[in-house]
Amino acid sequence: MKLFGAHLSPYFERVWLQLHLKGQTDAVDYPGVPGNALRSPEHLAHNPIGRIPYLELTEGEFLPEAQVIVEHFERLFPEPALRPADPPHAARVDLICRLLDLYVLPDMILAARLASQPDPDRAALGDTLRSIQSGIGYLEHFFAAQDWAVGDEPTLADCALIPFLFFAGLIQKSGGLDILADAPKLGAYRALIADTDLARTGFDNMARSLDQVRAAEAKARGQG
Repeated sequence: MKLFGAHLSPYFERVWLQLHLKGQTDAVDYPGVPGNALRSPEHLAHNPIGRIPYLELTEGEFLPEAQVIVEHFERLFPEPALRPADPPHAARVDLICRLLDLYVLPDMILAARLASQPDPDRAALGDTLRSIQSGIGYLEHFFAAQDWAVGDEPTLADCALIPFLFFAGLIQKSGGLDILADAPKLGAYRALIADTDLARTGFDNMARSLDQVRAAEAKARGQG
């Protein structure tokens, strides 16, 4: 199997962290993004949706959408289970992933891109941040972390939240805004898991990937 994408994508990193927790990262190859661009013909030939990650199950058979891939790996590699057996806990895991995907991550990716520009569009950034704050408010309302996001063991919810926290830190570093300032439960969770192996691994993966993207962009500007 091949998992296409890059660690800077919070959706790709969600899947990779799941494999990490299951001890299965070596069961999958990671070819990157075909053509090194999301709109490249090579990439779109595999996945016309144009997003990452996507999984090549067998030659020429592709599975898109991170949460669908995560569900596939839960069935393929059932141990350790990253969705709790307890139905209410399992529902909370699903809800966290759903809220992130619908109301937080799309705008967060855009905000991080805007904030990191040398001369960001402040109006566009402000609109995007307000949208993110609404989504974070929904997440904060339903959040009730214990040792981890749901219960006392890491779950798929943590695999989804750690990339979100990386982007929250990136926005704070680039734009000086702590988007969790009005979300005390999420802020406490961030402090609780910051030094765990799972969080450090995810943050390091995404930071290296960001450095690679910035180096490629600088090289392109130098050749322009």
